[in-house]
Amino acid sequence: MKLIPVNDVKETAKYGFESEFLDYRDGFKGHVVCLIVAITNKQTGVVEKNYLSETLENRDELIKELIASETITLAENQITQFDEDRKNLVSKIVYYLAYVPENFTTSMPTISQENIPSNASMNAHYEGEVEIMLLLDEGLKRYITMAISSVNISMLSMVHDAFDDRDAFDEAFGCEPNNLKWQKENDEYGAGYAVDFYSDCGERFDMQLSLSELENAVASVRLTKLKCIIDK
Repeated sequence: MKLIPVNDVKETAKYGFESEFLDYRDGFKGHVVCLIVAITNKQTGVVEKNYLSETLENRDELIKELIASETITLAENQITQFDEDRKNLVSKIVYYLAYVPENFTTSMPTISQENIPSNASMNAHYEGEVEIMLLLDEGLKRYITMAISSVNISMLSMVHDAFDDRDAFDEAFGCEPNNLKWQKENDEYGAGYAVDFYSDCGERFDMQLSLSELENAVASVRLTKLKCIIDK
């Protein structure tokens, strides 16, 4: 799997990030992968950890420049850690450079010039793909896709039907690229679908949710592919 940088490589090259893509493990389901570049003290702004390559000259000045850059977008995550004496909690900011999977649905525009008509011709049908964003607390996300084929049934009706019962859900999302599988109850989770969610910094969180919980997590539904096919 290829990961494409969110930022222009011409801008990040001076900081040691000059690759036009990164190779990543196959089967990854997240919407972003982040490389940590620095940790700062939130109150003082002091850089406590600098993750730029030690082969870079003036790396301490470069990391300050990178954090302050107005042309490079860094992902941020606020954390709390003990100070060196392990007596007081200190708020810190972790900075990352983000990379997104190549051809991921989030980079695709929403189909806005065509829709499935309710009075479609009976000698034609529509095929396409729907992106569904599942959203949990703390901003955890999981994007899943659904292939659709219809003569005159709306996209939203088809998505609603897919969440109506387990058989329909398994048919729509049980295989690749989603691969959402029903799991029996265990010591950690109740029975439900095993779903890996991701933060906007690329952290993975394994969850097990019932079908109704998954339906309640739907925060966005949009059409990313649509094609009218004339039946012969």
